[in-house]
Amino acid sequence: LTPASVMPIGDRDVPTLLVTEGKVARIYKWKNNRFMVRRQLNPGRKSAQLTAACKFYRGDAKTPGYLLYDQLGQDLIWFAPGSRSIPRAVHFRDGLKGITGLANFRGEKQNGLLLIGKSEIQWVQDKQQELALNILGEYSSPEDTPSLWTLHPVTLGSPGRPMLAL
Repeated sequence: LTPASVMPIGDRDVPTLLVTEGKVARIYKWKNNRFMVRRQLNPGRKSAQLTAACKFYRGDAKTPGYLLYDQLGQDLIWFAPGSRSIPRAVHFRDGLKGITGLANFRGEKQNGLLLIGKSEIQWVQDKQQELALNILGEYSSPEDTPSLWTLHPVTLGSPGRPMLAL
């Protein structure tokens, strides 16, 4: 496994991992001092190479589904909440090169999906107007060849401000 293959999707009370492994993804929950498989997500493709995944809320949904990235097919595969859902694929005609992670981005007015690459982040929105961002601060790694993987909301500073940590 690579770091991008393992996505923490739970919380402190219920540690949960979403792990992509070749043609399938599995959800592991912590129970009895070990992680146990709770659900398997199978896109139903012999040639799938799942390399990234995230918990994903569509629209105003209260319950998340799961979104997987098939690197070989250049598709995002959506699994709705519930174990009997049929996966749906969204193909990117021009391809998504170098995607190392996915993240659901939910704002006050705009929601979307962040496609995290090794050196950039793309934001895909559904039925949303363009968002203009103001730079409040920038912190970069001294690493010569950074490799972005995932992001988490954090509160930093005094007084605390919401930020994203990569």
